Amino acid sequence: MFAFEKLHHVAIPAHDFARLQAFYIGVLGLQAHPEKPNWLRAGDGFTVHLMPSQAQVGTARVEQHFALQVDSLHDLLAHLLHQHLDPWQASLDGQVHHIVDPADPLDFGIGSLFIVDPENNVIEFVQKNKGLFAIISN
Repeated sequence: MFAFEKLHHVAIPAHDFARLQAFYIGVLGLQAHPEKPNWLRAGDGFTVHLMPSQAQVGTARVEQHFALQVDSLHDLLAHLLHQHLDPWQASLDGQVHHIVDPADPLDFGIGSLFIVDPENNVIEFVQKNKGLFAIISN
């Protein structure tokens, strides 16, 4: 028998590699891998792989996303708004609450934040012990 240890990486389509790399490094603060230009470090050994794609850019779909855990959703929210992004929260029944105020209590739906990158890939941000993740153990 074997046991899964952790999620290692996600791969997302990159139609405009330079634009996505600038977003993930310059806006979100992921770190470039020193030897693999399409790998971006996202903490604890986890990487986001930007994969060259010729397929048509897809529609943003919340049910198809990856999640990054942050230490403070409120600090992240202030950063996202400062970067002129459109963060939102979602409920399991598909309702969406767009956030424009950094003082928002972040208590709508499952209590996490979502954004889309420049190519419509959905990113969720979670905080340990907040929202739905306050009742789910790691």
